Amino acid sequence: MDLTQHSYKIKDLKKEGKHNQALEYYKQKVNGKYPLAEIRQNNYLVANLMFCLRKTGKFEAALKFFKSHLNLSLTPGLKQVLKSELYWVVYYILKDAKLGGDYRQLILGILQTIDPKNDGLVFSLMFFKLLDFWKNKYNDLESTYTILARLNISELSSQANTFDIQKNGKTKTVVLPSQQETYFVELSKLLFELKKYQQCIDVIDEALQTIKKFHLNNRLWLNRKKALAYSAMEQYSLAIQIMEKITGQKKDWFLYKELAEIYKKSGNRAKATENACLAAIQPGRLDYKVTLFELIAQLLDKNTDNKLVDSYLCLANLIRKKNNWALKKYNVEINCQNHQNIQQLTATVKAHQLHTLGQNSGLQSGKVSKILHQGKNGDGFIAFGDKQSVYFKFNDIINQSQSFIEGQKMLFKIKNTKYKGKDKTMAYELIIL
Repeated sequence: MDLTQHSYKIKDLKKEGKHNQALEYYKQKVNGKYPLAEIRQNNYLVANLMFCLRKTGKFEAALKFFKSHLNLSLTPGLKQVLKSELYWVVYYILKDAKLGGDYRQLILGILQTIDPKNDGLVFSLMFFKLLDFWKNKYNDLESTYTILARLNISELSSQANTFDIQKNGKTKTVVLPSQQETYFVELSKLLFELKKYQQCIDVIDEALQTIKKFHLNNRLWLNRKKALAYSAMEQYSLAIQIMEKITGQKKDWFLYKELAEIYKKSGNRAKATENACLAAIQPGRLDYKVTLFELIAQLLDKNTDNKLVDSYLCLANLIRKKNNWALKKYNVEINCQNHQNIQQLTATVKAHQLHTLGQNSGLQSGKVSKILHQGKNGDGFIAFGDKQSVYFKFNDIINQSQSFIEGQKMLFKIKNTKYKGKDKTMAYELIIL
């Protein structure tokens, strides 16, 4: 049998899903029996072997087979069938976070040659992930921007990528953003990192006009980046306007923190403190909120709130110490001698946060008098004041992760709004005490 016939045999084994047998056949019948130069020239044989290595989870072996065994490289003359298989191999190595060694030239070559038209799905899956890997691995923002800038938006697909995956015996449909949507998201992030804030805003505006349907909350995240860009340009009123809308839709603690930082920069310490306290009471790991506690301490008056400043900064440093992070030196003197218990300090600062929100934010206080429906979309009534009652919905509760029962104490604001086509007085921005 000549090499071509062996190639057909390996192809048949691959089609039958007998990937290990195909690899064993190559070892027994081909490897060492034919010149490597002849094997290299059989593009489909090489691609099929790389496919079988990939299907058996031998991603690094597939890369070594391509680079070391056959001494191939990613060149302009490399056939598309080999390029595509190489892209897939690197994608799966990246997916498993196992891309070690020095692959700088290979990664750069892929980023410069992978094509959105010819490599459709693998481009959508891999290009932006590989670009992010390149940016973080080699810390080279300018070259990352050059690579991304080579793309022509008109050549990128506007269709979302939909495919089915099997998990626990069930089929799940996964929808990924289109190439165009991902391009706008990544380009805006990169321009922000490069401190090209006006360009960042322009790209986001183009995205909001171009993309008809966003995925993964990308419309919200793009607007968030736009607000942060305005803040960096000291256009605080525009930044605040956008961030207020965002926190009205999504209650993540870090969004309130960012809004607090913008208010602080604008000189509005009261609104900064309010939003920082709103951030603090949101669900979220305590060790993630270290810089938030330090922000609140900065917003407090050391002369009149000396003990509270100590509580926040001592809590921050205790968390740093617990996680073996570098301790921070603050511009004010703090006394942590009597503050060595994280749970006690957490209770102290939470009491301050709730007191601040109750005093400074125009919040009413009351108790849940009746729950109409349970669950995420549940609702009920709150009793307050002199036998007054107001309707509320569960999804308007800010700190939703806590237990919820009748008799629960609440802080809330009241608004007149349209609900199901009728005028209605409702509670909003509710806080469970």
